[in-house]
Amino acid sequence: MPTRPSIPARIALRRPSLSPADVFVGALMLALFYVAVRLGRAMTVNFTPGHSTERISTNLSNLPYYAARSLTRMLIALGISTVFTFVYGTAAARLPRAQKIMVPILDILQSIPILVFLPFSLAVFINLFSGSLLGVEAASIFVIFTSRGWAMREG
Repeated sequence: MPTRPSIPARIALRRPSLSPADVFVGALMLALFYVAVRLGRAMTVNFTPGHSTERISTNLSNLPYYAARSLTRMLIALGISTVFTFVYGTAAARLPRAQKIMVPILDILQSIPILVFLPFSLAVFINLFSGSLLGVEAASIFVIFTSRGWAMREG
C-alpha cells in the first residue's frame, strides 16, 4: 500500500513542544540578562577622583556582587583580546609587508610591564569618561586586555 507523501512545509510549520530544558535555558538567559543590566548600571555611577560618594562595603553579603563585577570586566577584556588576536594575526599572516612591522611592535609592547600602562590608562580613561565610574572600569578592562592580548601571541 503506497504511503501518501507529506508536504515538507507542514512538518516545518509544526510547533515543537517546550521541554523542561528549554524553559531552564530561557530562565537562565533572562537571569544573565538581568545581571548584565544591573552590573552595567553600576558602571555609570557618578565619579570624581577624590570626591567619590560611592563607598566600598566590607560586608560579606556584597562579595558575590563585587566578584560578578570583576568577572564581567575579565570576560569583556577576554572577548576584546580574542577579537584583537584574530584580526591582528590574520592581518599579519595575509600582509607580508605589514607583518614586518606588526610583529616587532607586538614584541616591543610585550616587553613593557603591564603596570606601566596603568597610570597612563587611568588618566586617559578617567578624562575620557569624566564624571563617571566607567572611566575606571574601562581602564581596568584595558589593562586586562593588554595582558591577555600580549599573551595570546605566544599561544
